[in-house]
Amino acid sequence: MKRILILTLLIASMLTTITTEASTLNDISGHWGNGYINKLVANGGISGYPDGTFRPNNTITKAEFVAIAIKGALNGEVKASNGDHWATGVFESASDHGVLLMNDFPEYQWDQPINRYEMAYILIRITDNIMGEFNSGTNGLAKIMVDYPEVRLQQNYKHYVEQAFMKGIVTGKTADGLYDGWANGTRAEAATMVVRMLEPTERKKVDTDVLAPTAETRIISLTDKDRPLVPKPGDIVIKSDGTRVTLKVGPAGVLGEAQNVDYYTGIVFPATGYVFRDSSLGTTSMGYFGQTYLVDKRTGEGHFREDWNKISNFYLKEAFELYGHTAKVGTIHKNYSMYD
Repeated sequence: MKRILILTLLIASMLTTITTEASTLNDISGHWGNGYINKLVANGGISGYPDGTFRPNNTITKAEFVAIAIKGALNGEVKASNGDHWATGVFESASDHGVLLMNDFPEYQWDQPINRYEMAYILIRITDNIMGEFNSGTNGLAKIMVDYPEVRLQQNYKHYVEQAFMKGIVTGKTADGLYDGWANGTRAEAATMVVRMLEPTERKKVDTDVLAPTAETRIISLTDKDRPLVPKPGDIVIKSDGTRVTLKVGPAGVLGEAQNVDYYTGIVFPATGYVFRDSSLGTTSMGYFGQTYLVDKRTGEGHFREDWNKISNFYLKEAFELYGHTAKVGTIHKNYSMYD
């Protein structure tokens, strides 16, 4: 009984200490991130400075951000550091759980400020590999992110920014949704992003009405060599056999998913006369610069590699939940072949 009482008092003391630290920060009153900062500090995810400040607008290093994100996702269960740097164990734990790949962040970069592209990368690697979340649809994102054309060119980060934005984990820095990916992240942004990542109820709701396709419906023949380079949800495409298909975004977040449509093959670029085909590389005007276009010979469905990866990740995870390891080679699940 005495031992239980001592333990209870110890826990109460710890909670009091943490709560006091959060409530006595003297430089976050009126700051836009006040609520998130207090929440993460109260949970022990991040701390203020000895002088009672939090310094919300200061930059945060790669090591610091990885530490608070991975510790939060793993409930603090990370490896002890066994190297010269205090964050060695943190990075090893992140690597063990598939959050960081080899050479993502060399050790000489750990104490450098992290930018907003890198923050999105870490957050979504965690939601994918530790939290097991599905991808969100991304069509229409250009309507709410003013610098989306710039984001789309960042092939190493594009997917992660899209997902972080559409999941409501990160938001724009301005009313028109400026992502500003190369800007260094701040301590306030880090606290906000990590709280939203860990607690879906804290995430910013994306206005789906803004993202909805316009009432204009385009009818596009796939035999028209001059058809638009960027298809949209709601477009009606006419296949060579006369079949009409209304393009939709599927569960994996890909336009035309499981609709057996090869949209791009046969498009001719007027300036060069080049005919786009299976295995051609996408262009900036298509929104898939340098990505290989691949057509499924069985179904005739075509997508760029990035979208095939989204489809593969989504349906393999779904199929595994249904079949486990019992699915035989060639099993068809939702229009796609599944493999052991």
